[in-house]
Amino acid sequence: MSDRTGKRVLITTVFQLVAVLFIFLLISASDESMIIVILAAIFFCISILPPNCFTLLQGIAPCELLGSATGVMNGLAVGLGVFGPIILGLVVASTGSYDIGLYVMAGLQVVSAAIMMAFRKYEKVDKLVCDDACEAK
Repeated sequence: MSDRTGKRVLITTVFQLVAVLFIFLLISASDESMIIVILAAIFFCISILPPNCFTLLQGIAPCELLGSATGVMNGLAVGLGVFGPIILGLVVASTGSYDIGLYVMAGLQVVSAAIMMAFRKYEKVDKLVCDDACEAK
């Protein structure tokens, strides 16, 4: 979908916000099978983020620095990704409630969607322009 439309940022943001809605559904779910379906939907929605971020990076970074930029982005994602479980664990440990931890997760997802929207100005609709520029160098 994002490859056909070229609107990676918008599509990714919409999927992130839909994941937030599923997180809210997860909080109120009580049936085990429903919880599994909701968790699958959450992971489906947020799984669009990494490939679209890397594709967006390819349109932003200069061709000669693309490998380094990808390494930095991957390192930051993995390095900072370790804080998600820590934050959730601290919230649950301090409040005694998984629901509040899920609200914090939903809030962080909204922050992530807002940050993603900030990259909308860098989005390149025509990938061939970058390909031609790289081949010219």
